Formats: sequence, structure tokens, C-alpha cells
Amino acid sequence: MYSDKYTFSFFELDSDKSMNGLAASFDTIYTNNSIQIPSQTGSGIIRKTRMEEGLQIRAWDFIVHKPFVFDKRKDRETPDRVFHVAYILNPEALSIRRKDSKDEIRVQGGMNTLFVSNDISIEVEVARELGLHAIDISFTTSWLLRTIADSDTLQQKFMEELLTSKTPTVFFESTSATEYRTLVDVHSVALQEARRQLQIKAGIYSLLAGFFDKILNKSLSEVLESKFFYHDKMLEVEKLLISHLDKKLPPIDEIAHKVALSESTLKRHFKLMFGKSIYEYYLELKMDYAKRLLMEKPLSVNEVASMLDYEKVSNFIDMFKRHHGITPVY
Repeated sequence: MYSDKYTFSFFELDSDKSMNGLAASFDTIYTNNSIQIPSQTGSGIIRKTRMEEGLQIRAWDFIVHKPFVFDKRKDRETPDRVFHVAYILNPEALSIRRKDSKDEIRVQGGMNTLFVSNDISIEVEVARELGLHAIDISFTTSWLLRTIADSDTLQQKFMEELLTSKTPTVFFESTSATEYRTLVDVHSVALQEARRQLQIKAGIYSLLAGFFDKILNKSLSEVLESKFFYHDKMLEVEKLLISHLDKKLPPIDEIAHKVALSESTLKRHFKLMFGKSIYEYYLELKMDYAKRLLMEKPLSVNEVASMLDYEKVSNFIDMFKRHHGITPVY
């Protein structure tokens, strides 16, 4: 199935056995907690660091000559459930498929943090010549519960319900500018052979604290939502935008109501799927439609502006020029 791709099938990444399997898929070996990518496959390095009991990280910094598929299979049930938070520096290089769904998502924009539980089956494909530049943090349920032991009661209750839920978890989030700078620093230090454990640990704790602060501001059902990125709902929104190219776009809260999502969930998942905000994507569709009308129909600029519900032709001309770099021809 993957003859034109490198593929690594696995249940977990924390054991040395699994890292040896990953190294073999690159036609090399795992030694000194590292995988050095051979020149016949690509270039770069993957380095694993065990921070403490129940907490490990991997720093990824490689490019390969063919697409690379990480075939993550549902791990066997264990008493201590494992979670991964992956911070991706080049999210545009990835496409993600959940094994129980036909949906495929290309990760774009600021949604560069992937949170998954080990009881999920998922494929992550890394584009050729783009590679993967990321930090992957794995932790056990018991490690996190120990770490948040001093949190307030509501935070502990939320986290306990999340960690002990039987629902496989896959969730995207974004990093702030400050978190991104921390990520870049941790990524750089974690790739060095002379590891600075204290600096790495401080950065990892900072990143996880920021991530879980965001999680705590959401509902548990949103985090555990079983639909893969609301793919069908986003296609429904796209159809609605197309149907409104000749009229004004409804307010975002009205669109959210039509697809039975909160406004914040709609905005986040739409940008994840299309790489643009709803309004940006709508204007792009509208200007492409305007260009087709002018090229394919015997219509004037005034007529097209009127068809697309512009009260002022000058506003239409400005928007057309902003998108296409040229003034529409009368």
C-alpha cells in the first residue's frame, strides 16, 4: 500500500523496542537515545529524552526523500493511560487521517498542537522534502495526576474525567507567540547531544501548563468530541458560503447555529480545515467567482458588482484588486 512511501506502524513510542522499529524504517539503528537519518533516506535526527518517571519527550528534526507515514495503531489497554502532546513547528507538512474515518486534514495556520490518547488509531503523513520539525511529549495518567495534585478541586475533577475517559481523544490547539518561542528554544536544546535537562524540563512544564490552561477553558465534551475535526460540518459551512456568493454573508453566530456548533468551535475547526477564517475564505470564493464571471460572461464590472451585492462599484473594484492584483476590466 505504501510502496512509494516510508512507513512505520506502531502502538507506542516510549519503549526502546519501538524506537528501534522506527530506526529500522529509516534503514538505520537507534543508539544513544537517537536516530540519525542516513543520507540515502534523507537527513536529520530524532532524539528521545526521559525526563522523569512517566514523562518523556522526543525532538524531531528530519527531512526524507519520500513521504513518511506514521501508522499509529490503538495501543493495548493499560492501567496507566498514555497521552501525547505534539508541538509542530511546520504543521503545513502534515496530513492526518483517523483510521475509523475517511476524513483527511492538512494542518494549517496556528493550529500546531496535537493532543492524542494512546487508545486511538491515526495516520500522520509527513510530506517529502518538508520533513518533521517538532517536539512530542508523552506522559502517563499517573504522572499528570501527581503533577496537578495541588490544583484546585474543579481543575482536578476536570482532568481526572479527561484522563480516565474511555473515549479516544484527538484534539487540536494553537500556541501563543510566547509559547512558540519556548517551543523553538526547547526544540533546539533537546536536539543537542549535551542535553541541558533543567532547561528542557522548565520549557516542557511551561508548554504543558499553557496547553492545559486552554483545555480547562473548554467543555469536556468538546475535548472528547468523537467526530474527527467536524469534517462534515465544515463542508456544510463551505456549501453555505458558496450559496451566498451573490448576497451578504450571514453573521458568524447565525452560521454556527445552522450547523449546531458554538461560534468558537466553528471558527477554530474551519480555520484548521481551510487554513483561513470564514470571512477570508468567503471573500476568496467571491472574488474567484467574480473573475470567472468577467472572463466567461459578456458582463460589465458594474453588472458583476451588482450581481455580487456590492452597493458601491468602487468597493468591489478595491476588493477584486486586493485579491487578484489587477483592476477588473470594464
